[in-house]
Amino acid sequence: MINKINNLIKQYLLIKKKYNKYIVLFQVGEFYEIFYKDAIICSKYLNIILTKRNIGKNTKNIPLAGFPCKSLYKYVPKLLNNKFKIVICNQKKKGKYIYRKINNIITPGTIIDYKLLNNFNNNYILSILFKNNKVGISIIDLSTRDFFVVESNIIYIKKILNLFNIKEILYLKNQKKYIKQYIYNIKNIYLHPINKWWYIYKSSYEKLLLYFNTFNLKIFGIEKMKLVIITTYIIIKYLIKSNNNILKYINKIKILNINKYLWLDDYSVINLELIKSINGISLYKFLNCNKTVLGNRLLKNWIINPIKNEKKIKERYFIVDFFIKNSLLRKKVIKYLNKIHDIDRLFSKLLIKVINVKELYYLGISIKYGYLIYKKIYFIKKKYKYLKFKFLYKTIYLKIKKYINKNYIFISKNQNIINSKINKDLDKINFKINNFLKKIKNSILLYKEKIKYKLLYNKIIGYFIEINKKQKNIPKYWLHKQSLFTKKRYKTNLLIKIEKKIFYYKLKKKYIEKKIFLKLINNIKKKYKLIKKISNYLAKIDVLIGFSLISKKYNYIQPIIKHNKNNYLKIIKGRHPIVEYIKKNNDEEYISNSINFIYPYNTLIISGPNMSGKSVFLRKIVILIIMAQIGCFVPAKSFYYTIFNKIFTRIGFNDNISLGESTFMVEMIEIVNAINNIDYKSIIIFDEIGRGTSNYDGISIAWSIIYYLYKIKYKPIILISTHYHELNLMKKYYKYIRNCSFKILKKKKKIFFLRKLINKGNNHSYGIQLSKLLNLPKNIIKKSKIIFNKLLKGYFLKNK
Repeated sequence: MINKINNLIKQYLLIKKKYNKYIVLFQVGEFYEIFYKDAIICSKYLNIILTKRNIGKNTKNIPLAGFPCKSLYKYVPKLLNNKFKIVICNQKKKGKYIYRKINNIITPGTIIDYKLLNNFNNNYILSILFKNNKVGISIIDLSTRDFFVVESNIIYIKKILNLFNIKEILYLKNQKKYIKQYIYNIKNIYLHPINKWWYIYKSSYEKLLLYFNTFNLKIFGIEKMKLVIITTYIIIKYLIKSNNNILKYINKIKILNINKYLWLDDYSVINLELIKSINGISLYKFLNCNKTVLGNRLLKNWIINPIKNEKKIKERYFIVDFFIKNSLLRKKVIKYLNKIHDIDRLFSKLLIKVINVKELYYLGISIKYGYLIYKKIYFIKKKYKYLKFKFLYKTIYLKIKKYINKNYIFISKNQNIINSKINKDLDKINFKINNFLKKIKNSILLYKEKIKYKLLYNKIIGYFIEINKKQKNIPKYWLHKQSLFTKKRYKTNLLIKIEKKIFYYKLKKKYIEKKIFLKLINNIKKKYKLIKKISNYLAKIDVLIGFSLISKKYNYIQPIIKHNKNNYLKIIKGRHPIVEYIKKNNDEEYISNSINFIYPYNTLIISGPNMSGKSVFLRKIVILIIMAQIGCFVPAKSFYYTIFNKIFTRIGFNDNISLGESTFMVEMIEIVNAINNIDYKSIIIFDEIGRGTSNYDGISIAWSIIYYLYKIKYKPIILISTHYHELNLMKKYYKYIRNCSFKILKKKKKIFFLRKLINKGNNHSYGIQLSKLLNLPKNIIKKSKIIFNKLLKGYFLKNK
């Protein structure tokens, strides 16, 4: 026994030496065992028992932990979430020799199996290189086979990184300071420093030519992108080293054109709660009526990346409008969408031959219902003719249906995997196995009246007879094999003899089925390029049907795109979609408001106290523009706009403690960012500008910023909220600045917020009255009134 254990540990140490920084999971029978330091780590992070194992005389017992093989999907995500890399070694047998072979190497950014992934998110690994003012980036999601590259000015990096759910970053060892500077959620990302000798342009270029088997890189459009060539080589080399076979099926590199999308910086995405909300409902959650995981991922991508292409926006409006008007067809398509599984990730498993029978069946079902959707939506058949849905329906779904026995999936695992019509030998083998099983049952049938027993099977001891421990009159020729707490297990010589024959035929059956199954997979995987296009098509239909459901339910209207030379925005009776939803659920009335920006009247100052509705109004404007530019209808009576290139927002009270940045500092950084990146199709929305400092400083800074933006040649739309009523005076000095505020009703020393926008500024802060409304102690309110009156009279200045 000790020799066997020593041999096991030798195998483990050989693999551990090569993968020293990885957690090595070693299959031993039905368990994954973990040794030495790895065992201590896993015991802590997985909350599993830490024990010790004796590996021989004169040696210390080594730390040991483990878990059942069937619990792999439970524990692996916990290790990945704590930024550990994993090597999974499965048990193999060659004759009598048992050994372990590396089956999979998993890092946070290289997961393919959908069971280990969040269905709502992509899972990207990124390779990045900084040089002077430029940055080169290569990004891959192995599970969906998406590969993007971009080389741009460093000022765009936050925007680029904001587009992707990054789980792992490969970077040059001495460039960690840039990573910390530009990636705000670095704590959630696994960082992998790479040695500088990997970062050589000439060898990177040559190795990529060899890898892609081509004479130049012009076919990918990256021939002149030196930084991208290096980062692409590094990410491919790293993934090859990580034992990833799926790479050969990623042969298309998409160049990311950030100018195609509406500029939304990371502050805006967080402040506007587009994807995540701390206390409420994010825009993503609200708009998500999707029926597929494909749609879930696409919607998130659309919200972060609203488009600027008028033709594409109008195409989306057309499809949304079509589904609003055709409710019966919409219901039918939704019914079909509910049947569609994660085509991208199932196909990725198929490509590397780790897909199981059930998953292959669901892939076929998804193709079937995708084809039925395509047939139903007749008006876009011509445009999407290249998808060849009928061809895939015949060559994938009908073939899977023909080959795979669905009774094996849904009724019993004892049935054939492959339909008997495909191979008649399978029926003959099954017949023989069943006959042998009858012989075993008949051989012990004589004792049925005297002894209560069960004929059972498990992988460790094969077929056996199980009886209660208290049972008497056990036949002498029964061979005792195992004792449990209340049971005993036996075999007979005849059972052992017949069992060997059953195992022989089961192995023969398994060999035939595996051969047919792999042939089927090899045939299907040739269509991988078409499958990717189909999954994109179904995701798009899913999202747009979701938009039609929301638009119909809440009476949204189609936005109208204007072609004015200058910025144009006119919203009649606009509503904040999420606030309206919450108010309706609470049986409260929602007050809609109108606004318009027609050149040259492009600057609006909203004054008034806190809690009057300024911030919600500003958020509403941005959210409606985003909804319009992702192709969704909007909550308003009418909505006219020119397509915007950039939105700059400063809404909410933010600081960045981790980087030592105060509220005022963050505010100034965001304003500088807007001033440096503004263009002719921009909208700037700042909430309570200048509030992070003293009154006079704040008013002076706010006035100067508004003046600068008002005079700038690009003439953006400027929307500023403030409780500095002094800023209302700007209207007197600058012709095209307008003032407005939210109507407040004063009644019996109380104030009521009416949430209605009016065309005049507000000259009162109502701070003390608001404190009273919020039940601040009466003594504090009383004292604050005394101090307020003294300040008005200059009391403290006179009495130093």
